[in-house]
Amino acid sequence: MNLYLDILKQYWGFTAFRPLQAAIIRSVCDGKDTLGLMPTGGGKSITFQVPAMTMEGVCLVVTPLIALMRDQVERLRQIGIPATAVHSEMSREEIARELNRCISRKYKFLYLSPERLENTLFLERLQAMSVCLLVVDESHCISQWGYDFRPAYLRIADLRRRIPDVPVLALTATATPDVADDIQDRLLFRKKNVLQTSFFRPNLAYIVYQTENKRGALIRWLNRVPGTAIIYTRNREQTQETALFLQHHHIAAESFHAGLTREEKTARQARWKQGTCRVMVATNAFGMGIDKADVRLVVHLDMPHSLEEYFQEAGRAGRDGEKASAVALCAPNECLQLQKQFQQAHETLGKDASTAEKAHDKRVQQRIQKVIEYISCHHICRSRFLLDYFGEKGTSTCGCCDICRAKQPFGLSHQTFNQIRTQLEKELTASSPTAIRELTLRLPYPAEISITVIRFLLDNDERFRLQDGKLQLKNLF
Repeated sequence: MNLYLDILKQYWGFTAFRPLQAAIIRSVCDGKDTLGLMPTGGGKSITFQVPAMTMEGVCLVVTPLIALMRDQVERLRQIGIPATAVHSEMSREEIARELNRCISRKYKFLYLSPERLENTLFLERLQAMSVCLLVVDESHCISQWGYDFRPAYLRIADLRRRIPDVPVLALTATATPDVADDIQDRLLFRKKNVLQTSFFRPNLAYIVYQTENKRGALIRWLNRVPGTAIIYTRNREQTQETALFLQHHHIAAESFHAGLTREEKTARQARWKQGTCRVMVATNAFGMGIDKADVRLVVHLDMPHSLEEYFQEAGRAGRDGEKASAVALCAPNECLQLQKQFQQAHETLGKDASTAEKAHDKRVQQRIQKVIEYISCHHICRSRFLLDYFGEKGTSTCGCCDICRAKQPFGLSHQTFNQIRTQLEKELTASSPTAIRELTLRLPYPAEISITVIRFLLDNDERFRLQDGKLQLKNLF
């Protein structure tokens, strides 16, 4: 790894890789197709930029957003690495010029959207390019099981057939086990190969805050948590209205949505990154790939329709490792509204929908149901709930979410309560249903305290069941 460490230090100024970064780099350099699952802020770009610098030819990077392309290309050029991007806002002549420069190896990285992959101009130039690595960023977009399916991503399989000897590195921050399998299948992996780190973010407090006055609560949270913030809303109109509301309360805020011009987006994003604007009120068009590590607060005025989307957006807080909060402001009828939105979409689909449109409709309903479970849950650590959803089992509680910080009604400290619950989970996972008396003898706590916790769990945690006098644990995920 010495060569890669030298490159890391020369261009990025770091002296060591994070553990998963090193593992992915080794896998890529061994020529293996690789799926890297890394949390937001985990340093995904390093995993392909460093090894590509040691290879002959250009690295193709497929990524979904023009803003993300520009951001990545700008950062590479700032550190002296030649890179370019081709996208829909460029003329045919501009695209041809940049592709020709890739052929003559004047660029090390070529960023492009999946829609560009079927462009005749690109396919003609591809034949003459020496490609060393194919990178698929936000690779969950290729899976119909995922939350953000983009049909254009399916064309990557055709691209792979044109460059069969080039390894592929797929990257994403959000993938359930089913989605991870689907990504590898659709990208024609020669052999399954998933490298994953824990999605656990010990510095990030997930909070669900119930309120009938979301705007009033928003002001209180912004006053409570100093520093840069992102506020997510569902539509353009709401971003503008909320930004004006915050400005009226003397909080520097701007709106960001897909309807802005390129110049407006660039200017607003720059002011936010520089700290002139404290709060960005945005739709989900904002945030992906944005390199700002000191976001202290992410607030959702409306919950997304999937935990994948929520996890990615919330994860933009605290990327510097310092304490941060991800707050979902939920009205009393929030769950009902989510169900209503799905029902309206379901009715729009109609009776004549294809079979594929109906496996998709069902998946949307399942994802919305998980969002409802998340905001309705009052007994499972928020972080643990999310990690379970993404297939990371047996994790400990975070200690900083709203549920973890709440005191239990019977006076036990939260730490003691969680220690007993964790021990019970281990005992019941390792054995068949067990009599409560036997369990209390195994636990290193007074029997009356253990029984109190068991009673609370039976009343409030649906995973714990009592049948024929024996306690059992049911896996709900």
